[in-house]
Amino acid sequence: MELGAGVLLSLICSANGPVGGIESVLINTILRTENTTEYYNNILNNAKSRDSLHNTVISLFTPMMQLAANWQISQTGDYAAANDLVVPTVEKMAYALFLADNTIDQQELNELSKITGPLRSIAQGMEAELKAKRTALELPAATNFPTPSNAPTSASGNKTIRSNGEDNLETCLQELHGLVGLQNVKMEIENLINLAKIISLRRNKMLPIPNVTFHLVFTGNPGTGKTTVARLISRIYQHLGLVSKGHLVEVDRSGLVAGFVGQTAVKVRGVVDNATGGILFVDEAYALTSRSENDYGSEAIETLLKLMEDRRDDLVVIVAGYTDKMTEFLDANPGLRSRFPRIIEFPNYTAEEMVEIFMRMTRKDRYEIGPDAQALILDTFQTRCNSKPSTFANAREVRNLFERIIMMQANRIASASQLTETELVTLIRRDIELAIASLINELDPNAGAALFGN
Repeated sequence: MELGAGVLLSLICSANGPVGGIESVLINTILRTENTTEYYNNILNNAKSRDSLHNTVISLFTPMMQLAANWQISQTGDYAAANDLVVPTVEKMAYALFLADNTIDQQELNELSKITGPLRSIAQGMEAELKAKRTALELPAATNFPTPSNAPTSASGNKTIRSNGEDNLETCLQELHGLVGLQNVKMEIENLINLAKIISLRRNKMLPIPNVTFHLVFTGNPGTGKTTVARLISRIYQHLGLVSKGHLVEVDRSGLVAGFVGQTAVKVRGVVDNATGGILFVDEAYALTSRSENDYGSEAIETLLKLMEDRRDDLVVIVAGYTDKMTEFLDANPGLRSRFPRIIEFPNYTAEEMVEIFMRMTRKDRYEIGPDAQALILDTFQTRCNSKPSTFANAREVRNLFERIIMMQANRIASASQLTETELVTLIRRDIELAIASLINELDPNAGAALFGN
């Protein structure tokens, strides 16, 4: 750990030249060691290249990531790359260095991203490996009862979310209309609710029931609320009598497609068995239409279409993904457009809506933020919304920024011997500057200058 951290911090400090005396003191303070400036420069000079040092740091931290993942699995039964424990530790050491000299250097941030980027990819690989193992063993889907709004979610291929027994339609509608933005989405859901109510009344009066379907297509970019709304709809449909149980089963391609002939149909049937009585939510459904050789995505689609027809009285399917790719998905099989006649588009959030989402997070977790800091957040979101880089992720960016800001606050105040309640809840502009700089550098290293005038 100390060797990897020493190499990491030496790389960051030497982004603009050799490690200096002040910098070596800062490294020693962070690592609680007493190495000389010459020691840190020798690490750099004796290496074949800076790339080899990057690889050294990554190789030293990778076993720690595996140990941390094993511990997480032993405690929770699951592992998600987003919950990795090692990468935040690496970042904390680097941010401690930034805080110590009160500067954020773009080249230093670039050095950090060369380490954290590959480490995050490794975490994602470990998550994918765990999913594959579970799929091979045909483990049952993880179940999450979302009574607490911040309840952890499973990273397994199939995820089942069940409604609260005290839930009712009015509560669901309040939650729907309480969501930030999404006015057109809310109107479309209201239309479906009205249709379901009239069908129910006609059924009660023994009138003919029109042949309508409540399957849906959700289109839009990441982080626009598609999964959140799907969870609400599962509860709404139960209260309207469209499904018997009201649970939601989330799945993607890996949960539906097998690697050998004949296994995909069995896999799809198992998922549908689990979802019957509720809603099957297929995220990134367009991934099923791959036309590569020996791909069984089309078999999954055909099997799903048949099961949708066989269980039309107690199963609703929602497919979701990027707008253009979902158009290709619907055109991939003649039966798809007739089964999914309703398409609901989820627009990108505006900068003002992203700020509102951020402020709700601060209020929920009891943090306070000043007007100048709030203005900085608005400026940042406006820049992201205007430029729409490929990495733009809407509300996910808000969540990532919020979590990074509170980590920066923790780094700033953790060494204090006594803290008042005000200090514990206050987020200052400096916390936000550091958080924004680090996140933007990870998403797009070239965006830093445009955002901060560096």
